[in-house]
Amino acid sequence: METTIKDSISTFKIAADLFQEFANAVKDEGGTFEDLRRLKEKKVSRRLAAVLMEGRQVAWPRPGEVFELTIDTPFPGLDMVRDDGYGNWQEWRFTGSEITVPETKRFELVEIGYQPNFEAVKRELGKHGTIPQGQWRKALRQKFSLAHGRLVGVADSSWVSPGGGVGFPYVHGGGFGYFDWAGRGFSDDWFWLVEVK
Repeated sequence: METTIKDSISTFKIAADLFQEFANAVKDEGGTFEDLRRLKEKKVSRRLAAVLMEGRQVAWPRPGEVFELTIDTPFPGLDMVRDDGYGNWQEWRFTGSEITVPETKRFELVEIGYQPNFEAVKRELGKHGTIPQGQWRKALRQKFSLAHGRLVGVADSSWVSPGGGVGFPYVHGGGFGYFDWAGRGFSDDWFWLVEVK
């Protein structure tokens, strides 16, 4: 019990020190208490924790390399919008199918070059496998290291923003999760997730 109390006190002190350093850094950049509050609302601490845990995760697979992903605990599609830090996540709509039971599937990343629009992306991906539900992006980020340098998309446009924009989930090159607009062309910088047999 004594060790547990000491560990708890130590953890609290480290957390307090980290917060103080962070608050000072925000202040040094001209920030205010209101800025700190907004950062808390955007769940910045989750993103920082993910970056710190980067070294404990597996390196990204090469294109064409088959790997498994697992969703142990199903979650609503809108949870991804919330977890990505969108403050208005409750105003979004999810039009896809929910994953309701734990699943494990096989995937690979593919490169398909420049594509003029989202329909062309889906057509090309169909030559490589099945376009998975966008929720698999969460499992992808959980399994692999965050620093990748490339954009990794899941071509499931089942998310609609408050303004009516249709979006799909992707992993930014820096490892963060976001949603991008489906109504545009796509450069050859993109990797895409496909489900394979």
